[in-house]
Amino acid sequence: MASIRIWTVESGYNAEALKSLADSLIRNLKLDDLSIQTGGSKPFLRSNGSGEFLNGELKRAIRYYLKQDDYVIFFADSQDSRSVRPTSQKTEALIEEIRQVVVDPDFAGTVFFAPGIEELKERLWRVRLRVEDPERAARMDYAEAQFRKLCTSRGLDWDAMTETDREQFVDDLIHEDRECSQ
Repeated sequence: MASIRIWTVESGYNAEALKSLADSLIRNLKLDDLSIQTGGSKPFLRSNGSGEFLNGELKRAIRYYLKQDDYVIFFADSQDSRSVRPTSQKTEALIEEIRQVVVDPDFAGTVFFAPGIEELKERLWRVRLRVEDPERAARMDYAEAQFRKLCTSRGLDWDAMTETDREQFVDDLIHEDRECSQ
């Protein structure tokens, strides 16, 4: 059974609400072979006084949890319909730091960022695939890395795109040599 630690970076989400969401996703997606632990945003929201988060502290916390859990997923529901206020600068800075940590080779394949519920569902499926078929999961990770590169080369941000935007982007890539994409 794979063990996953999901941390929320949104101060509006607490650990209990995130656990309820994760449990619901696991039931609905029939991923009963995953063990989920959750954490709120409090461990991350400390900064060094100048508004910057202590990258070393974040990495140290991740390493600590990876001794207990197989994977760490950071969750920020940026499209939460309950949210009436914009994301704070503090949260945006933290998300940027998390994105840097996620691409750190030390955490490859074990630490992920899910900027929305759809991405969290996808991450949970991918974790399950790793347990069941590591080669397929590796191919999917490689494909996602290639899509990220293509997005960057075209001035787009894969992480900021909705699932629909991503599907449209991939569809445009597949059909870019055809007249129908113009």
